[in-house]
Amino acid sequence: YPIPCPKTETSTYFGQDTQYLSNKLTYTDNGDGTITDQVTGLTWLKCVLGQTGDNCELGSPTANNYDTASSNCASLAFAGKNWNLPTIDELESIILFNKTDSVAAIDPQYFPNSPLAPLWSMTNYIPSLNYTWVANFSNAKVEDKYKITNSGVYTRCVFRPDYQCNYSYALENVPGYSCGGK
Repeated sequence: YPIPCPKTETSTYFGQDTQYLSNKLTYTDNGDGTITDQVTGLTWLKCVLGQTGDNCELGSPTANNYDTASSNCASLAFAGKNWNLPTIDELESIILFNKTDSVAAIDPQYFPNSPLAPLWSMTNYIPSLNYTWVANFSNAKVEDKYKITNSGVYTRCVFRPDYQCNYSYALENVPGYSCGGK
């Protein structure tokens, strides 16, 4: 039977994860094809690579392998920002884990026409550096994926403001990780 949440700090089991609510997802559409997450400070491309238009209704998502996805983000000249592949933690911050229908597990108001598919992250899957973590927006799960494949894995680039780079020394020596700038 269910255990009720403890009411005070001195109660047994006080402070378990399920007792806390997460931050409410709050986004701003910047009107330039980018979306800023007001909780994390990250700025995202509104559309995955290959899509364009105000509602990402033009073009079609482009599946790439890991190296091409990373290179496409790094060379992207868009909205005056330095773009990168996101980390798996950054991608997880935009997943809607309460997904119950047949649309992508992401806020459709801010990320319209998102594919029901995994998106590349720059986070290596430690047992094998030939694999990386992907966030699958068809089922709201994190999975590992072979980096050479381009079968149904898409790319949504992210911009990290300077202040985010200052707290994360663990990523400062990761190839391809860059911050701020513009």
